[in-house]
Amino acid sequence: MLNPYKIPDQLANDLADKSVHFDLIKKAIPTWLEDTSIARVNELKADRIIAQDPLRKATQALQQRLKNDIQLSWTTQNTVDRALTELQDVYAFARPILQQALKQRFGVDDDVEQTWLRLYAPVKTAWWVHDFSGGTTSRTVSLLDAALHNFSNNETFHPDSEFISRPDERGHFVIKRLKHKLSIDQFKSLCRELNIGARYQEHLKEFLLSTNPVASNYLRYIVIRNQQSALKVAAQMALMKSDIDQQAYDVVQGMLDDPSKVQWNGKAVGYYTLSMMDTRLVGIVLIIPESASGPVPIMAYVPHDPEHPLKQYPSSLEFMAELTRQLRDVPASKSYQQYFSQFVPHEQRGHFFAGLNNRLSQIKWQPVPPGSSLPTWRETPVANPNLGFSVSRINANREAASATDLWSYDYQQKLNKILNDAREIAISTEYADRMARWAWWDNLEKMLSDMFNAALFVAIPFVPGLGELMLAYTAYQLTEEVVEGVVDLAEGQVTEAAERTLNVLESVVQLGAFAAAGAVGNVARAKLSPFFESLKPVQTASGRTRLWNPELAPYEQSGGALPSSAQPDGSGVYQHQGQQLIRLDNKLFEVQKDPATGQHRILHPQRSDAYAPTLRHNSHGAWVSETENPREWEGTTLMRRLGHTTDAFSDTQLERIRQISGTEEAELRRMHIEHAPPPPLLTDTLQRLGAPVNSPPALPPEMAALFSGYPELPEPVAEKIFAGATPSELQQMTLHKRLPLRLRCQARELQFETQAVRAAHGLYDNALVSGNTERLVLGTLRMQTDTFGNLRIDIRQGALDGELRCSAGPEDAAQVRVMVRNESGKYEVRDTEDQLIHAADDFLPALLQAMGQDGRRAIGYRAGDVEFFKHWIITKTETPSERRAVLATPPIRAVAEHETLLLVRGAATSRAGETLHERIQDLYSDFSDHEVDTFANALIARGDALRAIEQCEDELDELRVILNRWEFQQPQTWGPGSSEFRDGGGQHIAERLIECFERKKTGLGSRLDLDNYALDLSREMLPLDLETWWSRRPPELRKFLDKVNVLKLDRTYFSSELNGLLKDFPNLHELSAQHCDLKRLHHPCGIIVRWPSGSSCPGYCWLPSRIARQDPGLARH
Repeated sequence: MLNPYKIPDQLANDLADKSVHFDLIKKAIPTWLEDTSIARVNELKADRIIAQDPLRKATQALQQRLKNDIQLSWTTQNTVDRALTELQDVYAFARPILQQALKQRFGVDDDVEQTWLRLYAPVKTAWWVHDFSGGTTSRTVSLLDAALHNFSNNETFHPDSEFISRPDERGHFVIKRLKHKLSIDQFKSLCRELNIGARYQEHLKEFLLSTNPVASNYLRYIVIRNQQSALKVAAQMALMKSDIDQQAYDVVQGMLDDPSKVQWNGKAVGYYTLSMMDTRLVGIVLIIPESASGPVPIMAYVPHDPEHPLKQYPSSLEFMAELTRQLRDVPASKSYQQYFSQFVPHEQRGHFFAGLNNRLSQIKWQPVPPGSSLPTWRETPVANPNLGFSVSRINANREAASATDLWSYDYQQKLNKILNDAREIAISTEYADRMARWAWWDNLEKMLSDMFNAALFVAIPFVPGLGELMLAYTAYQLTEEVVEGVVDLAEGQVTEAAERTLNVLESVVQLGAFAAAGAVGNVARAKLSPFFESLKPVQTASGRTRLWNPELAPYEQSGGALPSSAQPDGSGVYQHQGQQLIRLDNKLFEVQKDPATGQHRILHPQRSDAYAPTLRHNSHGAWVSETENPREWEGTTLMRRLGHTTDAFSDTQLERIRQISGTEEAELRRMHIEHAPPPPLLTDTLQRLGAPVNSPPALPPEMAALFSGYPELPEPVAEKIFAGATPSELQQMTLHKRLPLRLRCQARELQFETQAVRAAHGLYDNALVSGNTERLVLGTLRMQTDTFGNLRIDIRQGALDGELRCSAGPEDAAQVRVMVRNESGKYEVRDTEDQLIHAADDFLPALLQAMGQDGRRAIGYRAGDVEFFKHWIITKTETPSERRAVLATPPIRAVAEHETLLLVRGAATSRAGETLHERIQDLYSDFSDHEVDTFANALIARGDALRAIEQCEDELDELRVILNRWEFQQPQTWGPGSSEFRDGGGQHIAERLIECFERKKTGLGSRLDLDNYALDLSREMLPLDLETWWSRRPPELRKFLDKVNVLKLDRTYFSSELNGLLKDFPNLHELSAQHCDLKRLHHPCGIIVRWPSGSSCPGYCWLPSRIARQDPGLARH
């Protein structure tokens, strides 16, 4: 059987584009809200009050109790609403009756709410008064209201009475030409005949006074249960807000169990009704201890009061003062009086509020300051108005004689009020003939239109509008089910989140109503919120998915200062008072390492159940939270976020260090994105220029011996070279105790890069001037100026004939100067006769002296322009390429290879990725500038290059997500299988797939071929069984494997059968499967297969009829 309340799929799908979080919110909506009516949802949306702090910030246990109570209250209210869903308000009941009668009898189609009557009636005077003027009274009402008000038999109207249009705001109207169809008297007769008031009474009795005892008792049961649940919510909120104490709360709980046995402070409790100005208020209950002498505390229950539905007062005086304030306070008085009107019988409502406002304030003359526009006669509040408060004990009332308890009495009184109010709103013909019409009209005219409209749904005592406090907390509760950490949001953000959540609730309830009706209507659509759409779905500790505002401010540790003695470890973690703390942007956060995954998370300082944002670090002090996007960083931020190693430097110094090390911002950006170690020469520069960092761990003795031929190679650089060694190279180093050729070349290149950077160190710190600094400066002068046209400068150690450190200028120069460096690093300038020309000084001042006047003139400086000269040298040697051009000597090339730059500085990532070339470089970080150009040209030639590179970006992002999810789903804890994914082949497969689509491989076809994807699953040393984890690969990988056309499986084990691994590569063009112990191979024709030289592959192997090329070891079968 079809579920009539199931939302049609096409409707739900149509709404899914409203918000990216639509489905998540829909799943979070509890059944008791999904089952409510659209009218209740509108109440929720109309309430603009945010749940008060005492409710939002109460303990978890109290909040959970309130949530349970609110759930019960909504559930019971939904039950009552459904039971009375066909009970119509007065207008809904009367409109079709009157409209149909006018159409059938008089052919009048005019809308009964838009067509009005302008009635003129003779003035009624007392029998002793003679009316000489023939005066008239007038009233203007819609046809619908006139039918509800009905007419008495003796009412007569002046011939000038007319049918008119609905008056506008200024009271203007147009006479409607209807009298030729329907006279005023005919309309009066029709209304008396229709007798809508009597018919509406029967309609009410059908639902509220059923002759079926089962139906009658069921209605009584669900209404009382709902009234009790509303009191339970009010009591819980009052306790959390401190409006009542624990004893008073216990009294209310007793009322819910057995009202006759409740005690308060050891005394029996009495229940009272409240009257004001001789008008009994139906629904308000006062709870007072009995048998007390003197003032006693009082609890007032005013159902759904917008401020405090239940509140405890020291005495009745405080209660009366508070209620007086609520009824009078501006600007809330009108809205509160409208709310309060539900307790006043309709028969007295107009007179009640007219009298109330007359007592609350009076019109008095008041002086007006000069220039003020205020009137001199103004409303003035009465200090202590006499509102005629009185109480009556409930079981002393005659009406309670048949009621067995408080709740039955309350039910009966509300039922009576519904029927009596309906009688006063929709007047039956019999009642119109016998009632005092002038008093009825007088009461109606004194009633505000808002109050009258609110009274039209007479069943409000059974289906009341829910209180603002409950609505606010319900909205907050639903929002909390959707949004993690609502208490941490700003007020405006809470409002936005609640509005968006309620919009989805509205859509869901509307769709449910359409589905139940078997029809499709217009579903409300709301404007999307940029803030709400930016929230991030996360999984909480309880396993639920909620939306989270990616903002770390709520997680910041208060009083974020550490003692000066606190020192971080190598990863930048401080141990302080049992906490592990890190700094992000100079703010302290507590972190914890997940023992299962090894991932660090940020802990909330107050809420232990709060979502813990993830952190990643590079083990060298740089941390990045999931809320941050390093790609957006620039300038000093990129350096400062290296962590504790930068604490001792100013922003200016850090920028200088970055430039000295030759590190580009784009390279730092990539480092932060990939959580890689900092560029080794940047680390070396930080250490040498005084950063108080922890020294990196010392190399093992055997590694130190391997790099002994490269003494200037710093430890971070040596470690990077060693980390990049292949398994076979590691084996060679173990066996032969020396570096393989490839690593020796790398060591030589990186040592030169180190020397070039360290040469620049001496330009900033005289203590760091080295022979390479001297060579850099003299070489720059030689290449950039004519200083050495007839001058040679030699730099020697210790004496005129000491060791030659550096020299520039022709051998046969007419003028020779010798700069002698002493043990303290100062330089004396001497001529070839050992005559002192300039006393010991720092390097650059001494060099300016050695250049002589002609030399200085050649570069435009004087002897005292040391700082200008220094700045010129720094500018000319700022980039690594400029330094290399000056310092490189064979076998070092003047231009560094791309592989060297990747090793020493890393790949780069642009900040915006706006141009095609930037996006290619960001995506394929191993590409050289030439390769980027070539790839870009290929994309341009194919057409729509930007769209094509965007597809490549999306493709790689999707692949990373799939593989990350695959890894996350594998066990990472102790026990069997804990490291199987890492060591058994799963991680190997994942890493190689990423390499394939990052186009990192160079030896398997051209990585610049747009259609070429080369997957290298081979191993260098120990063979790997691929089939185990290949069979567990995610099915989403299929579209990626379809693109692979070059596959390398050397030294792996895989099935050669038709259902083996190779079946997943339908577009393979080239296969290498050396040292795989294969006996036969099944694969479709059209591929090149490489086998070990001299071996054969017997069995069934389908190979191409022609092979494009034949390499050594290639066999045809």
